[in-house]
Amino acid sequence: MGNFSTAFILLIVYYVILIPPQTFGFAPNCNYFPSTYPLQVKSRNDCNIDTTTTTSNHRKSQQNICLQNTNKATSLEQNSEQGCSEPSQKEISSVTVFDRVFSPFACEELHYLAIDHSERGDDGSSIFVRPPNNERPLTPLENAIDSALTAIGDTSKKVEYWSREEYMNIDVHADIDEIQLEEQSELRCPEMGHILYLQVKKGLKCPTCIFPNKHVGWGFYEDDEDEQNVDLVTVPALKGRIVRFPGSAMHAVPMPANRWFLTRDEERKLRSEEEEEEEEISNDDEEWLGDDDLNFEDDDEEIVERSVLLFNTWHDEEPGPRGVGGDYLTGALPDGIEIDEDEVDSFVDTEDAQRLLEWEEEYGLNSEALQCNPRSEWKNTDIIVHSTSKIDNNDKVTPMLMGKQKRRVSFKKSVCLTGPSLALHGALEEEQDVWQFQMTEDIDLKP
Repeated sequence: MGNFSTAFILLIVYYVILIPPQTFGFAPNCNYFPSTYPLQVKSRNDCNIDTTTTTSNHRKSQQNICLQNTNKATSLEQNSEQGCSEPSQKEISSVTVFDRVFSPFACEELHYLAIDHSERGDDGSSIFVRPPNNERPLTPLENAIDSALTAIGDTSKKVEYWSREEYMNIDVHADIDEIQLEEQSELRCPEMGHILYLQVKKGLKCPTCIFPNKHVGWGFYEDDEDEQNVDLVTVPALKGRIVRFPGSAMHAVPMPANRWFLTRDEERKLRSEEEEEEEEISNDDEEWLGDDDLNFEDDDEEIVERSVLLFNTWHDEEPGPRGVGGDYLTGALPDGIEIDEDEVDSFVDTEDAQRLLEWEEEYGLNSEALQCNPRSEWKNTDIIVHSTSKIDNNDKVTPMLMGKQKRRVSFKKSVCLTGPSLALHGALEEEQDVWQFQMTEDIDLKP
C-alpha cells in the first residue's frame, strides 16, 4: 500500500508540474475574466485563447478573455532616504497613449467635419470598412481614422465612429452593441477603443478615466488573488492625442474632474441640476426649430470646451454593432433597404457624390491633408504608475456606473474606491501627464 501511495503522488506531481499548462488549455501571462452573462467579447492582443462553456440551468455563459499586458510605463517609487522619486519600467495594463498624432490643422478640420457628420445620422454614429476591403469611398473623417490605425499597426476591417463636441459627464461604462443587449440580453463589446482629442479649451481639466482590469461590467469577474484591487488610469485631454484601450474596458469622463470626490448629497444635487439644464436646452432647441429669423453670425465665436472623435474596431469575424450603418454620403443605405444597379449608378449624379468630389479637391486624394503625422513623429507617452503604499481610508471616491443592472453588471449604481486620494486629485487636474493608480474597492461598503 505504501508503494502504491508513493507512485500515485509521483504521478500527480508529474501531471501538475512537468506537463506545460497549454496542455490543459491555459496560456501563461494571461488574465481570465469569467462572465456571468452570455458574451461575445474577443481581444487579439497576441492571444488566441477563446473558450466558452454554458450552463443551461441558470442561462449562464462563461467565456475566457485573454488580454496580454504589452504596454510599458514609468513607475514613480518614493525614495525615503533621498526624498526623491526614481522612475522604473513596469508592465501595466493594455492602455497606450500617443501624442502628436495629428497636426493642429488636421485637428481643427476634423473637428468641423465631425460636427457635420454627427448632424447627418440619427444617433451621430457610423461604421465603415477599411481599404482594401471597402466597397464604398471613405469620407475625410474615415480616411483620417484609417491612417491612424494603419500607423498603429491595427489591421481590423470594421470601424465604428462618432464624436462629441461638448464636455459632459459620462458615467463608468463599456462600449457595447446596445441593440443586442436590448433584444437578446447579451453584452458584446468592440475589440479596441480609441479617443482622439481634437479641441480642448485652454486650462480646462477634462480627463478620460479608464479601468483596464474592469471588463464589460463592474461585476464581470473577480480576481482570486485580490478581488479588491482596481486599476485606474487617468488620461488628460490633449489636442492631437490618441488613447487606445481594450474595447471591453470600462471608462468614464467625470465632470467636473473632481466629481468622484463629492459626497452623496453633493452628487445628487449636481445630477439634479444637470437634468434641469438638459431639459431647458431641449425646450430651447424646439423653440429654435420654429424660428425663421435665426442669426448664426456668432456661431464662429463659440468656444469649444472638449471635442473628441471616438472610434472602435470590431472583430473581423463578427458583425459590427447593430443599427449602425455607413455614412449616407458614401452611398450607404440603412439595413434592409436594397436598390438596383441603375439606382447605384445614378448616385454619381447626386449632391452627396459631389460633396465627396469637393472634399477630394480640398484635402487631396484619400484626404491626404488630414491624415495622421508619420509614425516617427508620434510620441509614445509613458504612463506614470503611482506606487505609494499610503492610503487614506477616510477619503474615498465614488464613481457612478452607467445604465441599468444588466448594462453595468452590478447590483450597485456606484462603487466606493479608496486609494492615494491626494495624488489622484492632482492627476485628475493634470494637463498632460498620464497616471495609473491601484485603488481598493470595499465590496461590502455601500456607496
